[in-house]
Amino acid sequence: MVNQGHSINQVLSHKQTAILAPQLQQGVRVLQLSSVELQNEIDVALSDNPFLEKMEMDSGFELAEDSRPGKNEPAKSNQKPDAENSGLIHGYAIKPSGMKEFASGITSGSTSVSRAESSGGTGSEFLLEMPGEPTLHAFLRQQANATPLNDKQHHILEILIDSVNDKGYLRVTVDEAMQLAMPDYVVTRLEVIKVIGVLQDFEPVGVGARNSSECLLLQLAEKPENTRGLELARQIVSRYLLLMARKEIGQIAHELRCNEADVQCACALIRQLDPFPGMQHAPLREELIAPDLIVKKIRESWVVRLNPNLTPAISIHHESEDLLKLAKGHDGYQKLKQTLQDAKLLLSNIEKRYRTILRVAMLVIERQVDSLEQGEAKLKPLTQKEIAGLLEIHVSTVSRAVNGKYILTPAGVVELRSFFCNSISRSGGEDISSRAIQVQIKELIDQESTEKPLSDNKITQVLKRRGIHVARRTVMKYREQLGIPASPQRKQ
Repeated sequence: MVNQGHSINQVLSHKQTAILAPQLQQGVRVLQLSSVELQNEIDVALSDNPFLEKMEMDSGFELAEDSRPGKNEPAKSNQKPDAENSGLIHGYAIKPSGMKEFASGITSGSTSVSRAESSGGTGSEFLLEMPGEPTLHAFLRQQANATPLNDKQHHILEILIDSVNDKGYLRVTVDEAMQLAMPDYVVTRLEVIKVIGVLQDFEPVGVGARNSSECLLLQLAEKPENTRGLELARQIVSRYLLLMARKEIGQIAHELRCNEADVQCACALIRQLDPFPGMQHAPLREELIAPDLIVKKIRESWVVRLNPNLTPAISIHHESEDLLKLAKGHDGYQKLKQTLQDAKLLLSNIEKRYRTILRVAMLVIERQVDSLEQGEAKLKPLTQKEIAGLLEIHVSTVSRAVNGKYILTPAGVVELRSFFCNSISRSGGEDISSRAIQVQIKELIDQESTEKPLSDNKITQVLKRRGIHVARRTVMKYREQLGIPASPQRKQ
């Protein structure tokens, strides 16, 4: 007997996917590693691959005149090094008239990567106090590794984790996350949104939120449903946080048509929440690390260099080719040959990593020279997409090249990605960066009267008189990002 209530249909559909070859996957992974993670990977390779060996440290740093390109001609990453004079580009000098390659301080054969000491010391001046305990990002990655997801979802989750700031907030839009996932995978908005939900299920509760309201709502969702004032607290967080910050309890009660006692109870519940959940994992112990890059002004030029003390000193064993010839025709020859190829591939990817990081840093510093000389208020609008276009590489490559990479400047050590900021239109002049606006907001608040602090609306008006047109909610967002409380809390 045939059941006519069911039928089987075959449906064909086109689906676009992007899968990287294992060689390219290693290149992508090496690029996004921090200097500590890269060194750990190299240590493992040295112990597992017999064709790799450590090199002796070079004793000096010399200018390689013959490695310079023509005047104002930037080096190209796709140029093949010749066997006699190859190596990593070590630094650039940026002058008012343009760019010029400064030096090739890391000299080696095409299958080796060496480390050179910079002139003028052992490099100990580059050692800095940085967090040593597991960071928020490390804690999130531990949870990600224990979460059953497919490869594409894990890739999206890794991008989102990289975009979480120290306070626990997600600082990337759905569209930006989709772009960063390329070229590894083609993803949809829905796929990114679903993975954001996965991230927001992690500890600490509230992590991965896009704003303070979402952060607090995530924490309220963990409360038992019979918690007193819970539903009212959700409504206040969703719509009336600003009134709560101003302590306008009566106005909230009027808007929600309830008594003030219930509002007070709900507000007390909200104050128990943590608006910055990521700070729970602020490190307590400190250890010494060194920045990946160094920028320094020499005469009239800003010089960008790789930190020579972080460049791994490894190479292919000098007798590797002879050993491979002796093994030819014997069992295990193919495996031995593959091991040698793996060693060469690792060194090639490490070299590409440093070239990419340096090329990106060169353009970033060129654009942000004013901020180095005059402070953070002079940061210009700059996006990773803009740098990617100038270098003719994908924006995801730029993201991997700057995330987790530090640069030593005359003002101290900063993350390379901190030089990127969005633009705000300015009447009667060029666009201004969002970071420059934050600096102005902080300066206004630092100079305000403690008896009559500036409200967000007043700050908006002052900025407008300066030709900077931003909404009051934008001022509030920037103030919260700076960790500055609202004017009622600042009043003394």
